[in-house]
Amino acid sequence: MTNNLCKAYMNIKNISLLISLLILSCMANSENLLGSCQEHYLSKQWEKSKLSCELELNKNNPNQNSLSLLSKLANIYARLDNSDKELFYMEAVKNHSEFSNNLLEQYYWHRRMGQLAFYKTNYDAAGEFFENTFEFAAALNNKELQSKSFNDLGILYNTTCLLYTSPSPRDGLLS
Repeated sequence: MTNNLCKAYMNIKNISLLISLLILSCMANSENLLGSCQEHYLSKQWEKSKLSCELELNKNNPNQNSLSLLSKLANIYARLDNSDKELFYMEAVKNHSEFSNNLLEQYYWHRRMGQLAFYKTNYDAAGEFFENTFEFAAALNNKELQSKSFNDLGILYNTTCLLYTSPSPRDGLLS
């Protein structure tokens, strides 16, 4: 009986040691991940980006979260096809104290909201968001962003024109 108790105690002690080592390993890895949020994001490793950026977000004081980190998380969740989390972070971006002073972040926020509206076939809202992106791109004097805005508006107008002016299959038969 005593021998069994000793074995049980040693097993518990070994498990406790394993758990401690695992926790230390995770802490070391989390520090490594923290520094690589940007690296994972730029390399489009979305799952790793999510983990490292969320760790960075949780490490910060909520009032000190950077606008770019919140924006990255919204984009990461868009890439991972998690619209609930994406919209959560989009709202956090919009409510951030630096948002109204950052034209570039406003451009990207309006463009993403326009894309979301477009995919939900809410073309009127998409048009408003895309027109706003063009204004932000012009204010930034950024030709690349202006081109993207023209492209978004072109796709929207092409889609809506095809929807509202597409001929009926019978039109060809009657002419």
